Amino acid sequence: MDTQPCYAAILINGGHSCRLGMDKNHLKLDGMPVVVENLHRWQITFSEIIIAGRPIPELSHAVAVQDILADAGPLAGLHAGLSASHQPYNLAIACDIPLIPTVLIHRLLDKAWQTQAEIVVPRSKDGKIHPLCAVYARHCLEKAAQQLAIGKRSMKSLLDICQTHYLDICQTLWNINTPADMEKFIAAYPAHRLVYAPTSHRRHKTNKRP
Repeated sequence: MDTQPCYAAILINGGHSCRLGMDKNHLKLDGMPVVVENLHRWQITFSEIIIAGRPIPELSHAVAVQDILADAGPLAGLHAGLSASHQPYNLAIACDIPLIPTVLIHRLLDKAWQTQAEIVVPRSKDGKIHPLCAVYARHCLEKAAQQLAIGKRSMKSLLDICQTHYLDICQTLWNINTPADMEKFIAAYPAHRLVYAPTSHRRHKTNKRP
């Protein structure tokens, strides 16, 4: 499955990185921003690449959109990304999850198409779910808007009201939220280089939503 004509990639790149103490946008894995390294390694051609939040200089061809509801967390980022998408299914990925296995992405995309579920989300052996490494049908947009309108901002609140398929996985998914997370990842993957490396920004296409 090298080409996915029916899928868009929505890169969730918001947040203030308060717990990490540095801008996650400048975390580089093997010389590339974390999410760019993922995209490069997967070798999957998405019909659209949408950045919800701050632009990523290395993805100048992507369309960047801003949250309609500011400071409302990743659910607002997903809502903005789905609003910009023209594809029936959308892979939503946080920009701070390094080394997402290629095989997992293929499983998620295949399962979404096979089951026609509204959401396909990974579930680890310990029961932890990963809504920021999941596939969302575009028509989840309306339900996401409803949740935001009533003040519910958690990703789980959306999972609870949608037809959600939980995909059990054996892989470990890392979120780099704190300096301790960064240190643990570096210790677990000594063959890879994860560093904080600020770069200058270039202009990006931006879709401003009303």
